[in-house]
Formats: sequence, structure tokens, C-alpha cells
Amino acid sequence: MTDLLTLVTRVAERRLAEVARLLRKYRDQGDQFQAWSNRYAAGRGWGTAEMLDIPGDAQTRFPHVAIDGKGNGIAAWNRTDGGFYNIWATHFTANGKWSKPELIESDDTGHALWAWVSIDGEGNGLVTWHQFDKTWFNIWANRYTPAKGWEKLAN
Repeated sequence: MTDLLTLVTRVAERRLAEVARLLRKYRDQGDQFQAWSNRYAAGRGWGTAEMLDIPGDAQTRFPHVAIDGKGNGIAAWNRTDGGFYNIWATHFTANGKWSKPELIESDDTGHALWAWVSIDGEGNGLVTWHQFDKTWFNIWANRYTPAKGWEKLAN
């Protein structure tokens, strides 16, 4: 895979000038976009970009990332393989790497779009999004805790 174009960059700042950048990159084999990440650490510079998304024929849109003051982070994005858009997410700890992406929404009544991520000082996160029910867009959410992982919340 060749990285040709960075289309969307979302930057989340961390104390001590540490930054993680979530990218949506174009793949040169068909009309495919995938979520990538790169991390900047003061005194070390930018790291190596790594793909967060699952490889394959899919469209990734609207990536968003949040990082707490300790360096824990959560990223979420919309992904489709030709059907409805669903919400995928991953997390990392300050000393670790990104976890395997997880499908945190799978209601195929309609598209799930515009994931937004927030995180507190202990690495607990919240991902919200707009879920279409064939009539309205409703706000849905899932919570992440380091102890339990992803928990579905009531919409």
C-alpha cells in the first residue's frame, strides 16, 4: 500500500507537547480510505505512522481522537464495506500501542456517522455518534473503561 494523500488530520494535544495525529489516507488501489495514526513526542519527534483500521476493501470516514493528560487515547471512525456505516474504535495506553479495532456499533437500521471522542484523566472514554433510524438521526454513545473495555450505553 502506498500512502498518497492525507485527507483529514485530527490533532489532539497532550501536556508536555505530546501529540497524536489521526489520519485518513487514500489507498492507491481503488477508492479506499483507512484510518492511520502517528504520534509526536517532545524531544523525539514524530514516530512511524501505523494503520488503525482493518485492512481490506472498506471506506473509512470522519476519524476523531482524544488523549488524556497521561497519554492514554481513544480513536473512533465510521467504516463501511458497502452497506451501512458503522462505528469502529480503538484505544492505547501511554506506554503501549493501539489495540485491535473493535466494532462498537452495529445497528444496521441506518448509517452511524460523525463519531466524537472524549476522555477523562483516568483513560475512561466516551464515543458519541449520530444514528439514523430511517426517520431521524439520534445520538448514541458507548463508554470505554480500562477495566471493562467497551460498554454499550442506552441511546
